[in-house]
Amino acid sequence: MQPYYYSRPTPQDVLIEERDWNQTNTSYSGSEIYEWNLDGLIDRQLAILVHKILMYATICKNVKNTNRNICKMIIAGFSGQLRGWWDNYMNLEQKATLINTTSSSEGVDNLGMALVANRKNVVYTLVLTILEHFNSRFTNQYETIRTLLNGLRCRTLG
Repeated sequence: MQPYYYSRPTPQDVLIEERDWNQTNTSYSGSEIYEWNLDGLIDRQLAILVHKILMYATICKNVKNTNRNICKMIIAGFSGQLRGWWDNYMNLEQKATLINTTSSSEGVDNLGMALVANRKNVVYTLVLTILEHFNSRFTNQYETIRTLLNGLRCRTLG
């Protein structure tokens, strides 16, 4: 007797139970490229995926990769809708602007460390742009993300 189970997700049942999105024991290497795919994810799962991308970026930073190289490593791992968005939706000027983004403001981070002006914010801008494009735009986050993107030096991505 065979169980009624389909290994391929259908639009009605995306088999969310197959992947534990609350799993926190993910490990990354700062020198490898990982696949980033958001096909069929709901808003909460997209936020978890973005959190994993930021964890990966932090580990890459600890291995002495530059912010720009980290962004290129993340982009190389795009698949599915993310790959289509990057290849087809974003034009060359937007891609170049995103990869060369710098923050012009000084300040203090969460740990009280000083942030210098003209620092690279490539990964942060990429993540905010992904959230703005793929997350539902009519939430309270839209204005917050828009404000954060406008504070950076790439106003055309918003």
